[in-house]
Amino acid sequence: MRVIFRELELRQLSNQAFVINETRKFCQLFTSNSGISSMLSMLSSYTDSIILITDYNDKSVYFHIPDSYANLLQTSSRVVIRPDKSKNAESGKETDSDKEASNTRRFWINKQIIPFAVFPIPSGRYYLCADINAAPLSEDIVSIITNCLPILSTELETIQVNQRRFSSTNHFAPFFSMLSDMRSKSSEEIRIVCNTFSFPYDCKRVCIAYEIQQAGSPDRLMRTVYDKFSTILENSGQQYFLSFYNDYVIIFLFFQKNISNLEAVNQAQMTAEYLYQSLDESLRQWVRGGVSRSHSRLVTIGTAFEESLISINMQSHLNPQKAVASYLRQIPYHLLRNLNHHDLNKIYNDTIVRLVDYDQANGTCLVHTLRMYLENRMVIRETSRQLFIHRNTLADHLNLIKRILGTDLEAMDEIFSFYLGLCAYDLLKET
Repeated sequence: MRVIFRELELRQLSNQAFVINETRKFCQLFTSNSGISSMLSMLSSYTDSIILITDYNDKSVYFHIPDSYANLLQTSSRVVIRPDKSKNAESGKETDSDKEASNTRRFWINKQIIPFAVFPIPSGRYYLCADINAAPLSEDIVSIITNCLPILSTELETIQVNQRRFSSTNHFAPFFSMLSDMRSKSSEEIRIVCNTFSFPYDCKRVCIAYEIQQAGSPDRLMRTVYDKFSTILENSGQQYFLSFYNDYVIIFLFFQKNISNLEAVNQAQMTAEYLYQSLDESLRQWVRGGVSRSHSRLVTIGTAFEESLISINMQSHLNPQKAVASYLRQIPYHLLRNLNHHDLNKIYNDTIVRLVDYDQANGTCLVHTLRMYLENRMVIRETSRQLFIHRNTLADHLNLIKRILGTDLEAMDEIFSFYLGLCAYDLLKET
């Protein structure tokens, strides 16, 4: 019996040494900044199974699928992970108490349902889930996972903090490298990068970019703008992703799928203008913003970023005094830019050329008056206020414009044509 007990004791000590040694290796991943993907890969190597990190609502945040599960991807180029919402056998529905009490849950991985052992991560916001479809986890593996949970919690919190804190080392460079080269990336590669940076790629999104235009863009100015926006957004209750890249501070705002694209863009525009106005007046002269259209597809994350930059560049030619530009409101210009010079010149000649010629011959500003009139929805009072002229004077100018153009500016199709003519004129002046 003494021999047997001694053998059991030695085996237990050996197992404990193994657990301690593997836990130490896991700690080294954190201290070397290897990232969450490397951590999940190591845990998966112990269990030889799928590893998930989910939030409280069972939404997959990060995952690792070993090569042995390649059959899951045979019928699809992407991995779709969703919780199994089967009703509780006794009560007929799933409750939060059931979820918290249970140490196993089932997830659909593409079209296959797989059971997972569930371990709450100490922060209380996430769960680690290990696939037990082939076999239950051994005691040693459970011990390793349990020891690693506090380290995982620290890594997850670090990721969240890095998204809110400015650092001279650009933590977000890999993310924007992915955005700028998205056309050569597969959906799975994009998804992995998004997961690494906790970017909710399945939400509707609008990108806001602010360009720091001071020569050299010193860190101090970038840090001031970044920290100011971070404080406001953190207290706003709005779901967001805040980052910086080169001379830009970039914000992705996220919206529910049931919100219309126009509503999402309008909300983002108001947020963008509010953030700009929150800066000290001495800073505003160096900052210009651009707002993208609304997007929801995975492959258009980079498109939203590009649109925000294009809108800044376009506004610098159209109206440099306007601090925050909207890609959606510049749509006529973006469409006209796809035309060749001959077609662009044809639109101009068919609409406002006579008005431009009259201004040049008489030193008047009737083109500008027409532009302000159309941009202010043809409201006399608001247009006269912005032009700093009396309403009667504006009325006289509009009557002159109508005579020169030979139109009464009442038919909607004519109004649209003349607005396109103004846009074409702006683009032609650039060439």
